[in-house]
Amino acid sequence: MDELKRINQQFTRTYILYLVVFLLFGAVAITAGFLIQDSNLEFIVFLLLIIVLMVVSVFFKSYLDRIQNVSYLIRIMRNASGPLELNHMKEIPLFEAYARQKDFVLYSQAETFKVFYKAEKDHINRIRRRYILQVLVLLSPSEPIFFSDKADVEINKLNQELLKKKMKVSRMLVSQIKPVDELNESNKQALKEIVFYRSKRETISVINVALDKNTNKAVMLYSDTYSPSQYYKYHVDQLKTLI
Repeated sequence: MDELKRINQQFTRTYILYLVVFLLFGAVAITAGFLIQDSNLEFIVFLLLIIVLMVVSVFFKSYLDRIQNVSYLIRIMRNASGPLELNHMKEIPLFEAYARQKDFVLYSQAETFKVFYKAEKDHINRIRRRYILQVLVLLSPSEPIFFSDKADVEINKLNQELLKKKMKVSRMLVSQIKPVDELNESNKQALKEIVFYRSKRETISVINVALDKNTNKAVMLYSDTYSPSQYYKYHVDQLKTLI
């Protein structure tokens, strides 16, 4: 069966199951209202039903979000766009200077990575004016994968520091960038390990970018024709201006 079709069917089945559970809780509440004569006992039963329903709803909501986000990734892969010509990222030192011109600030650095960031007021959702945090993780060619545990720790620390400054981040766009000598199978597989998570409260987008020295191109898994949200489109558009 087609993977996307299977995911959609799974979402539909789970949603229907949630509706059935919700209706069962309603039926139990109505029946309890007729059968229980003691008002105190009736209140306790209703309170327990509400608490259980809230817990069940959180579970279903979380599970439905996971299914939905998997479908986003599948659609991005199926509508993937091609590599981009390197402009500002031809040389990392020059790119760092360009990133600073674009208001990115160096937050942390170690032997195998540097973390730049830019926090700006959310211009997409003007009702809940929180912050969009753009993060650039510049990885050393010696780093075996497009992920660094130490860099991840630094990003979490950055989030906490911004929160202390009353800058609540609800959208985080992370670009993990690494020069590669050749685009081997290991690198190609790592490029596919992107993240896109969206809920009502937050959005997290992670895109891995390989700077291929042989072709002078930036290779990444992204889509120009499909966008799961305006924040994903903004992430891709911002990356293009930086590349």
